[in-house]
Amino acid sequence: MRISAQLVDAGRGTQLWAEKYDWELVDIFAVQDDVARSVAAAVCGRVDVASRDRVERMSPDTLRAYDLVLRAKFLTLNYTRSENAQAREFAERAATLDPKSAAACTHAAWCLFYEYMAKWTRDSGASLQRAFDYAQRAVLLDETDSFAHTLLGIVHLFRREFDQAHTEILAGVALNPNDFLARRYYGMFLAATGNAESGIAQIELGRRLNPFDTRWVPWDMGIVCFTARRYQEAITALKQARNPINEVHGWLAASYAQAGLLQEARSALEHFLRVAEQDMAVFPGRKLANWEPYWHGAFEYQDQADFDHLFDALRKAGLDD
Repeated sequence: MRISAQLVDAGRGTQLWAEKYDWELVDIFAVQDDVARSVAAAVCGRVDVASRDRVERMSPDTLRAYDLVLRAKFLTLNYTRSENAQAREFAERAATLDPKSAAACTHAAWCLFYEYMAKWTRDSGASLQRAFDYAQRAVLLDETDSFAHTLLGIVHLFRREFDQAHTEILAGVALNPNDFLARRYYGMFLAATGNAESGIAQIELGRRLNPFDTRWVPWDMGIVCFTARRYQEAITALKQARNPINEVHGWLAASYAQAGLLQEARSALEHFLRVAEQDMAVFPGRKLANWEPYWHGAFEYQDQADFDHLFDALRKAGLDD
């Protein structure tokens, strides 16, 4: 049996390495192991050389932009108002230094989207528009970037452009079926558009693809289970979130309320309100109607009945009419 293997630099369209392997087909599993070891040993050095060559070809501005994107990614994961603002500044500086960097544009869009979601700015609509502009630019710069398509799809979702959201998120999944972020966001899209049960399956797949994500996946799973009216599962998922963001406590209050656990619901809501008062650009107070824009930013349901279900839960938890 003959097996051919190639390593290609897709960006430049050049072949970095190629080899042929001939084996007697006696034990197919032994052949697989031998091929894997041989290819890994050969490719490792080639990748190192190619990476070094690529860095040497970069301009100082491109290298600086790359460094800024890495710093921005680290800060964004902490999901705090101050660190997200700093991450956005880094990402936007990177996009200015390297106008061809899809990664810089994608990350700037991500930071601006978080700014919109958490209402860390008085003009959240402007943040969503800028996130959209950066996400579109990222896809134009690199049509093969799975996360750029996925993020553009999510921004479309929160602009209530559901068909465009579906197209872009599916493009992200198709480009990289093993991207756990694409799977997570696809699950959220399905739940937002009336198919929460399928959304649960996608988020569970995302969990299997990255079992080390113990902060964001439980948050997503809790939202989707709440949407599916599976309240106890929502509570279990949300309580598993490590170092949870404040929004988790809001969803936990809603889940407790719909499960009939009103004392726990009120406690979770009070925690959510205390933190929100310190964190948001404009605190809405305790009236449910004033909180509706926040929850549209947290999760953009297509069907008003799903919003009514959420608002009913928050009313039971203690928000005033």
